Amino acid sequence: MVEDRRRKLLDSGRKLVKKYPYFRPFLAPGKFFLKNSNGIKPRFSGWGMTSNHELPWNDNYQGEIFRKAKQDLIKQMTFDKKQFGYYYSHPEELLWRHWNISYAINWVVRFVKTTEYNFVECGVGQGFTAFFALREAVGNAKISSNFSMHLYDSWKIMRDQDMPKGMKDYWASSYDKLDITITRQNLNEFKNNLIFHNGYIPESLFEEPKAPDTIVYLHIDLNSHKPTLEALKFFYPRAVHGAIMIFDDYGHAGFEETKMVIDEFFHDKPGLLQKLPTGQAIYYHN
Repeated sequence: MVEDRRRKLLDSGRKLVKKYPYFRPFLAPGKFFLKNSNGIKPRFSGWGMTSNHELPWNDNYQGEIFRKAKQDLIKQMTFDKKQFGYYYSHPEELLWRHWNISYAINWVVRFVKTTEYNFVECGVGQGFTAFFALREAVGNAKISSNFSMHLYDSWKIMRDQDMPKGMKDYWASSYDKLDITITRQNLNEFKNNLIFHNGYIPESLFEEPKAPDTIVYLHIDLNSHKPTLEALKFFYPRAVHGAIMIFDDYGHAGFEETKMVIDEFFHDKPGLLQKLPTGQAIYYHN
C-alpha cells in the first residue's frame, strides 16, 4: 500500500512536470519518497533519474579528475542562485549529467584519431558543463594543453522567436542575470584554450572569431529546438570520424520539439544516437 501511494505521487508529479516543465526543480525533493521494495535508499537521485546501483565515478582506477572537479566546482565558481535554482543547494543531483560529459571527453581523447582537438559547447551559461569537460581535457596527457574549446552563448535572455511553445513567461526572465565576465572568471584556469563566441545562434556561427573547421566534440544545451537544429546543421559536416555530440535537453519534459528535430536529423545518418535516463542523448559519429 505504501509503495502504491509513492508511485501514485510520482505519477502525479510527472504529469505536472509534463504540463508545466518549470516546476521540475521544485519537485526534486520528492526523491526522498523513493525507496525500492526492500526499503533501500537510492545511491543517486536527481536530474530526472533514480538509481540504487553503484556510482560510476566511485572507482580506484577511473574518475579521479571528475571527483576533484566536482569538489572544486562549488569552491571556485560563481553562479547566480536564481538561474541555477534548486540545484544551487543540491549540486550533487547534477553529477550523473556531468559524469556523462567527462566520460565523453575521455572517450574522444582516447579513441578519435586526429591531430587537431577542437571542442565546442553551444549554450554555456556560467560554465558548469564546460568546467567538467575542460578538466578532463587538461588532465589527459595525450592532449594536455594542445586543444581549443569554442564557447557559444548570447549571455542574454532567449529571443522570442526561439522560445519553446508555452514557456515564454518562464524563459523571459530565466537568463537575465547571465554575464560573460562571470563565465570567463569561472573558467579562468583554462583561458589559454578558450575561444568565446558571444551572440545568438545561428548568427554567431558565421561571425568572428572564426568557427573551427573540424570538431571532435559538440555539446548543445540551448533550451530551444530552433538554434539546436541550426547548430547541428552547421557543425555536423565538421565532425571528424568518431566525434561525439551530446544533447542536454533531448529527453526532458517541455522539450519535445528538441527531441523531434534531433531524431529527424540523425535518422538517416551513419552513426548511433544513444538516449540516456538523464534526459541527455549522445551521438557517436561514424
